[in-house]
Formats: sequence, C-alpha cells, structure tokens
Amino acid sequence: MREAALAVEKGYEHYYMGYYIHSCAKMRYKGDYKPQFILDLETLQWNAMDDEMRALLDTQKYVSISRERRLATEQNEATEADKSEPDKHSGATVDQQYLFDDPAEAADSGLSLFDLTMPGMMTANEVMEHIDLDHMSLEIRGAVHRMEQLVSWQEGSLTDSKSLKGIVAELAACVGPDVSREITIKFG
Repeated sequence: MREAALAVEKGYEHYYMGYYIHSCAKMRYKGDYKPQFILDLETLQWNAMDDEMRALLDTQKYVSISRERRLATEQNEATEADKSEPDKHSGATVDQQYLFDDPAEAADSGLSLFDLTMPGMMTANEVMEHIDLDHMSLEIRGAVHRMEQLVSWQEGSLTDSKSLKGIVAELAACVGPDVSREITIKFG
C-alpha cells in the first residue's frame, strides 16, 4: 500500500505490482486494484481485467480474450445442430477447452495439436485458409518434391498427427503462413 501511495504522490502513470497468478489466493488482492490490464499473448494487446476476464481466469489456466471472443462469434454464427457436432477440420467442438493440465500428458495422448487447441497456434481451419500445404517442398536425398506429388499425402489427414499431412500441417500452424512459405523439409 505504501508503494502504491508513493507512486500516486510522485505522479507516476503506472505502478507494477509484480506477477499476478489468478489461482494463487495470496496474490488475489493484486487483481482488486483498478485500472488493471492483462496482455493477450495472441494479439499482444492489453485487455482490461474486468468481470469477463476474471470469469475466464476462474475456469481456465490460459486465457486469450481475443480467442474467446472469436470462438464466441463462431459459436453464435453456427446453427444449433452444428454446435454439438465436431468441427470437421479440427476434430474439436467450438467450445472445447484445454484437455490436459500437463504438457507431458498431452504429448502422450496421441492427439493432434489441433485437437489440443494449443495456445498461439493456428487452427486447422486457419491453416487450410491461409497456407497452401500441397505446394510445400519436401527434399528426400537431394530430390525436391511438392507435397501433393506424394501418394501418402493424398491419403493423410490434416488432423492425424501420425500422417505426413498432419505433421506438416502442425508445423505450418506453429510457425505461421509467412515462415511456412520458406520451409523445405529435408530427409536423408
């Protein structure tokens, strides 16, 4: 309290109280000071620590308000029948939350990164819309091939983490469209 009072007396525009961990009871008092903002790691924009943000932090370990709002918009646009059906491209329902608390559990699950709704990664729909996976290059022992030329490519699924198409799609989703245009995957 003394530091906050000194910051006000000195006319400081901001006062940083250190880390805030919402699930830690001893740190909850930090969330009561206003105004307070939290950085959205997916858009790098500051969002107010309001009732909406607190409700999300009460139920999730990772919160991106931009992602939540986008998913809410998608859900509102979907018909009632579509809401309960899995997304045909990602295998996840629109309102699915993170399935595992521990990265090791997620790795052992055998699920695609798309099914795990990994924070900061493009969705399967975004990959299909923004990245031309078929024309990415694969170099095998010095010979360069486009993905679409491979027999196993046509048989693979974007959300099958064990297929070549799934592996390439996950890589592209993690690095984004700009970097994936420059990638040539090399074997041998």
